[in-house]
This record gives sequence, C-alpha cells and structure tokens, in this order.
Amino acid sequence: MPQKALRKRIFQSMILLVVLSSFLIAGITFYQYAEQANDYNQVRLLRKEDQLKRSLFYWAEHFDQTTDLPSGRPTPIPDSLSLWEMSDIHNLDFELYTPKGQLAQASFTGDFRPIKTPELDPALLASIYDVGHRVFTVEDPDPYMSSYSALVDARGLPWLILHIPYQDDYGFADKELREFLMRLGMVYLLLLAVGIVLAFGLSRYITRSVQMERELAWREMAKQVAHEIKNPLTPMRLNVQLLPTQFTDLSPKESEKLDTHTQAMLEQIDLLSDIATAFSHYAQMPQANAEVFDWAEETKQARMIYPQPWIAVKGAEGPIMVSMDRSQWTRVVTNLLNNSIQALAEVNHPRITIEFTQEGRWGICRFTDNGPGVPAHLIQRIFEPRFTTKSSGMGLGLAVVRTVMQASGGSIAFEPNPHGGAQFILRLPRKQNTQEQT
Repeated sequence: MPQKALRKRIFQSMILLVVLSSFLIAGITFYQYAEQANDYNQVRLLRKEDQLKRSLFYWAEHFDQTTDLPSGRPTPIPDSLSLWEMSDIHNLDFELYTPKGQLAQASFTGDFRPIKTPELDPALLASIYDVGHRVFTVEDPDPYMSSYSALVDARGLPWLILHIPYQDDYGFADKELREFLMRLGMVYLLLLAVGIVLAFGLSRYITRSVQMERELAWREMAKQVAHEIKNPLTPMRLNVQLLPTQFTDLSPKESEKLDTHTQAMLEQIDLLSDIATAFSHYAQMPQANAEVFDWAEETKQARMIYPQPWIAVKGAEGPIMVSMDRSQWTRVVTNLLNNSIQALAEVNHPRITIEFTQEGRWGICRFTDNGPGVPAHLIQRIFEPRFTTKSSGMGLGLAVVRTVMQASGGSIAFEPNPHGGAQFILRLPRKQNTQEQT
C-alpha cells in the first residue's frame, strides 16, 4: 500500500472513530434523558394523584362526620365547589366517575382540555376494578397520560372512579438536555481538534515506521541476494576465461564461434556482477561524512561527466550552502540524471534542467525533463525498492536517492512537470556561509 494512501486511511479512520463515538454518546444521551423524563412524569403523576386522593378522603371523612347517611348508602361524590377548590389547590385537572362509569364531575381550569368521556368503556371499567389502578398513554392528538383509580369510602363501599389526565412536562428535561448537549458539543469539538492533531501525528509515525521496516527488510534481502550472487561469479568468470585454452585443436571457424560464446557468457556474468554490486550498495549505505558546500557548484561538478549539451544547471542568485556527504550527493545527481537520460532516449529535443532556489531556511533543487513522465497511478510507487518503469535496471536508484536525502535532513518529492515530463523537488536545510555569518 502506498505510504500516503496508508497515512490517509489511518487519519480518516481515527477521525471517523471520534465522530462516530460523539454521535453514539449523543444518541445514548437523548435516550437516557427521555427515559428520565418519562420516569419523572410518571412519579410526578402518582405523587399528585396521591395528594388528590388524600383531599378526597378528607372531604369524605368530614362529610360523614357532619351528615347522617343511611346504612348501605355510599358517600356522595363531592360537589362542584369542593371539586374546584381541590383542583385549584393541587393545580391539577381531574374527572370523577360514578362506580358504574358515568361522568359525574369534571374540572379543567388550564389550557389542557382533553375530550371528556360521558361514560367509560366497559372493558376499561372492568380492568380498573380488576387491578384497582390503571395508567396508560392516550394519543388525542397530542399524547398524554391517563390515570384511573377506583376508590372506596370509609365504610368499604364503592365510591367513585378518579380520572386524572396528565400532560407530560418536558420543559425542564428539554432545558437540561440542551445545556448538556451544548457542553458535550464543546467538549467534542475540543476532542475533535485534539483527535485531528493526534491522528495526523500518529498516522505519520505509523507510516514512517512501516516505511523504515520495509526498507530494513529490503536491505536485508539485498544483502543476502548480493552475497549469494557474488560467491559463484568469480569461479564462473575464471572457468569461462579458461575455456579457449582447453580447446587448442579447433579450426579457425570453431575457435571464432567459441570466442563469441565465451564473450557472451562473460557479458552476462558482468551484468550479474553489476546487479550484485547495486544490491550491495543499497544494503550497505556508506557512513555519511557531512560537509558544508555550495549546492549548485557541487552539482555542476557532478554534471561535467555527462557530455550531453542539453543538461543545464541554473544556480540561485547567491550560494546555497548545505551540509551533507559530497559523494552521496554526487550519487543522487547521477541517479536522477541517468533516469532522465534513459527516459529521453526517444525524445526529439531532449532537455534536462537543474534549478536551485531558496525558500526561507530551505534550499530547493528542481530536476525537470521533457520526457514522457510517470503515469499518475504509479507516482505513489516510484520510490519503492525494485520498482521501475524501464525494461532494464534494478529499480533501486530512486530508493537510494530518498534514503540519502532523508538521512541528510531533507526530502524528495515527485511532481508532474506542468510543461510535460517529470519533475523531482529536493529540499535541504540551508547552512550559513561565512559571508552571511559576518
């Protein structure tokens, strides 16, 4: 998986985890507050109902003490005046039904006025007497709770059925929920900001660790391959070179044919030797001997070994002093130039430009050419070991370049050339030269 794609996935996964957890906690909070509000309203309804029952029993007890009722006759239902007094004291609307389920009195003083039922449903009436108390929700059209209680008087006779229509009060719960969600939202905005920073840093750390592990694995493999290839090459070369001396009685034509085959085998052995050397160099990068030098001037020196007149080096207005190993920088230049020259083999008017600029504390070097460039879907892989778009080569050049630049505190990146071709942008921290220091 390409490094940037892996970093992007890790970053997106961590941010998604933070966002999903915030939505999950918000949903749980909504559910918890709704449950608490329902419990609060049910407890409040039962508490008000209990207080109203006490008032009704108090009225019945006072009535029985002041009135001589015939035996077997239940206490009458309170009159309208007493009913309104109770409703006003308890701030509660209610209805009173006879034991047979017929509406006797009703008190609705506020804005909440449910439909008054002149007679209770027989099934509801039977369930009230079976259970003694019923609470359920009515949808008409706004939902409200209805509580029914069958009451008996002091002599144990059926007295009345109390109905309390109670509209849920969510005002306090809604206020608390809004305040809590506002605080929770602020906390999660902070967590999201912290999560973005941590996700970015962690994704970079993970991808860098993965890259280092891959490079170490490639180096170990390159070391083993170089060792296994080099061991038999020397005896193979000696044996091939000795072949003509072993056949002295050949005709001139046969001797020429033997020389041709021998030379072909020696060329293949040399090719294997070059491959082993490349692997060995990649596996064992020499220890850097950092020096401070003029970046552009050193590049001009490295360019002089190439006879092509269309390779141009453009220096900055002033010297760009950098610190790195001179030989390793020469290796970087030769790798990049070799790649560009091979890519320009079939271009009519080839051109390679190496341009130096300064951006703050950084020195910038741009390698550009007008070759075919790199396909967009392969850009992410060009710095991987053993990756190449050419028919020949080991694909280690750009991997070595990136290793050298990173070891020197710099970086290398590929960008398509806006005028066509390839463009490599190399960055190194600038060092002060003697004139700048004075």
